[in-house]
Amino acid sequence: DRDFYRTINFFKKQSNWQEILLMAAENVAEDILLDAQDNASSQVPRSSGRLERSIEVDVVLEDDWVRITLSSDHPAARAIEYGHYYDKIEISEELKRYAELYHGEKANPYALRNAIQKNQPFREARPFMRQAMEGNIEEIEGQIHQVARELRP
Repeated sequence: DRDFYRTINFFKKQSNWQEILLMAAENVAEDILLDAQDNASSQVPRSSGRLERSIEVDVVLEDDWVRITLSSDHPAARAIEYGHYYDKIEISEELKRYAELYHGEKANPYALRNAIQKNQPFREARPFMRQAMEGNIEEIEGQIHQVARELRP
């Protein structure tokens, strides 16, 4: 009976669940990152590797939530992830940065704009980050059970 009550009391505490969930998320975060990088390299032909290197994963405890954030600061990441049809492209700072990133300082953003409008390389969504998150849900659940077993009294 004593062990039963100790276990019940352990799982009643919010702080114990926060620790369990945080540890489980941290255990899976690296797998999520690697999957996102693998997905990006397989989804984007002729990749230079910059997209893959720009992907980051972060695990944060906020109040009662443990958040796993997968992000990229690559200029084309959003268009690749969600798809985007370019009807009319303005020469923005992001387009200039993208042109310079891939073609050097002497890059012509106007030529890049024309090529994107003509070829529509991002018309179809290629969700590399969402797939990585969804593909690891079972792993997160398994980690929650494993960490809970390891930490219980």
